[in-house]
Amino acid sequence: MHRSLTPQQQSQLDVAILPIAFGKYKSLKDVPPSILAGVGPQNIRTDVDGMTFAEILDLARKQPIKVELPHYL
Repeated sequence: MHRSLTPQQQSQLDVAILPIAFGKYKSLKDVPPSILAGVGPQNIRTDVDGMTFAEILDLARKQPIKVELPHYL
């Protein structure tokens, strides 16, 4: 999916990974250091399998841990 997106959309998707990966934790203090050290698509692959770009961004917005997303999201 990443390669089929515009550069702006790629950035949006890259940022959306963080809240989804941390979504099962109530705060950043609860996130294990091993996860903080290397968050990437591999951390959320099963959570977003079959979702569209828009659905992934929506899922990121719904997470309890918020990441400052660019204003154009």
